[in-house]
Amino acid sequence: MKTVIYPLNYAVNAIKNSLHQAEDSLYRNGGAYSDEERLIAEHSVERAFIGLLILCEHLGLGHALQQIEGLFQEAKGHFLDYKMGPDGPYLIWGEKIRHYVDGIAAAHGLETTSAADITALKEIIKRTLHVICSPNLFPALPASKADIHDRIEAILKCHFDDLKRTPVLLRPPRHFAADSAIPSLKTLIEYQFVDTLPTATLVAEYISAGIHSTCPQWEHLLRVVYETRPFLSEEEWIASLQDGEPGRPYSIIILTGDKSTSPNSMFGRLSATLNKVRR
Repeated sequence: MKTVIYPLNYAVNAIKNSLHQAEDSLYRNGGAYSDEERLIAEHSVERAFIGLLILCEHLGLGHALQQIEGLFQEAKGHFLDYKMGPDGPYLIWGEKIRHYVDGIAAAHGLETTSAADITALKEIIKRTLHVICSPNLFPALPASKADIHDRIEAILKCHFDDLKRTPVLLRPPRHFAADSAIPSLKTLIEYQFVDTLPTATLVAEYISAGIHSTCPQWEHLLRVVYETRPFLSEEEWIASLQDGEPGRPYSIIILTGDKSTSPNSMFGRLSATLNKVRR
């Protein structure tokens, strides 16, 4: 039976997302759940089990299906049992589910996000510049990191329906919090807003410090830097990235508002005209 890759990819990601929800809750409270948190976490593990059972049946994996059915019955009433591992607590049944899911994903070539997928994501982000700076859509240019985050994320959500805002990461590196996450691409996104040369220098130093490695379940980290005007050359930004942690799957995208909002650009002329009308 021929398996269609995209639906399979969605099914695998749905199971993993359910596990992430339960694991994030465990990581936050160390097993001391409130009644509501416990109910949500238990439901997440149960949903992951059911998703895995349906997936195995769809793929015709009879032997695995029988094994997982046995595990499911054994786990009922104990979905949130956990142990302490070298990296912190982990859900016992979540790990058992993940073994099967990872095996299925690897067997169908879903373990690694393709370079083409990441390239496509980068192109989408680069093309957001004219939209996030458009005077037809916004009363003012981006003036903070929150503006950049809100505007770009709204566009990405149209392309990636599994996008998560400010995701809670399992065992996150110190001093790092992702702004957006796309589980289907195993990618985290971090936004930076730069409006002065000193800020540009600080952001470049932050990037080159290399203190924020990606989390185990994420393969890529994209840093999106929005400059109100060019403060550093693209070569300088890329150099700061390369100074960080060689070989790590990091990328940087520079968006410069000056390029789309200068007086000579279409958006700049339109913005100036609208400002005159508003006065």
